[in-house]
Amino acid sequence: MFIELFFPTVIGVSDFDKTDQIEKQYYPYLQNLKNKYSRNGTFCYYEVHKDPFFKELTNWITGEVNKFSDKFNFTDTYIPVESWFNEYTKGTHQSVHRHAGSVFSAVYYLKGSENGARFVFKTPLPFDNKNPENNSVKKNNESHLNQFSWTSASYAPKKGRLLMFRSFLEHSTDTVGDEREQRLAISFTFDKK
Repeated sequence: MFIELFFPTVIGVSDFDKTDQIEKQYYPYLQNLKNKYSRNGTFCYYEVHKDPFFKELTNWITGEVNKFSDKFNFTDTYIPVESWFNEYTKGTHQSVHRHAGSVFSAVYYLKGSENGARFVFKTPLPFDNKNPENNSVKKNNESHLNQFSWTSASYAPKKGRLLMFRSFLEHSTDTVGDEREQRLAISFTFDKK
């Protein structure tokens, strides 16, 4: 017997090599923007990709997303069309959603930790009515499963890490449980140039 994979869910991961420098440069600036533009203390719709102050990070992320698109053999060049940032504190989270109207999405962690509340991707497959393992993201009982049977994937919000994915993929964040945890994510959507 042999196994073929035809419809994989692909997630790209890159780590920025100037993490500490970028954090020191951007964090105070983002705090000022948050105080000015935040709607709820967590979410701040500010077009980071259009601000020249963020040019270095935006250029790196755009380059990584285009390398990621090459893995699909897509022939177009992709540019950021929207961006915003979220600073999560104790008790906050992001509910399940997707980014309609774009091809790729990316999340960069300016602040975060390996032990922080995780970023969660849901399988794009329809609900399995005959779920043989009675799996559930809530039950956290997928440790014995593999790439053929997982129903979710999650990533720690590691500082300097970039996650890239197709925008149709549903995702969320776990609830921050520790007031000492600092997590600031800058998010982008990309479309054809």
